[in-house]
Amino acid sequence: MIRQDLATTSFRFLLFWAMLLFLSFLLFIFLHECAHGLGSKLEGISISTGFNRVGDAGKRPSDPYFRSNHLISGQPTPGSLAGPLLNWFFALLFTAFLFKKKISRNVSAILGEAAISNSLLRFVPMLGFLIQALMGQLVIEDEVSLGFKAIFPDRFPMRLSDLKGFLSTRVSSFLSNPRL
Repeated sequence: MIRQDLATTSFRFLLFWAMLLFLSFLLFIFLHECAHGLGSKLEGISISTGFNRVGDAGKRPSDPYFRSNHLISGQPTPGSLAGPLLNWFFALLFTAFLFKKKISRNVSAILGEAAISNSLLRFVPMLGFLIQALMGQLVIEDEVSLGFKAIFPDRFPMRLSDLKGFLSTRVSSFLSNPRL
């Protein structure tokens, strides 16, 4: 009987933790994108923010030229760094709170999932980029665009539409470059 109660309690806690992790992902993705938008505003760039993409002002992610005028500088900018910096800050903050003494199991679950979700928010876009790159397709997002300058240093800055055209003719040389 005690064993069954322990299994039920563990399952409920795992379900609670999974639900918190999902909600945390949604919250911190939203905050991440808001930070990108605020960083771009600080740069003086007008933008349109989609759920997971930043594009040209007045355009929606479903528009075919959503980011056609988006300038890729190959340099870190407030707009490109604000989202990741916010997530790193939250990951460190919530991890530090986990080391407080005398916190309940539920509070530690909340702090743990917040730390984990913020850590994974940097890993997921990079993993998506690498998986698609290994299949021969390049998906250009802010999180990976900084690396293009390391491979093609003399081509920047350039508009996103020009970069896509440039890279489409050089996919194999880009994907085989050790700097990737």
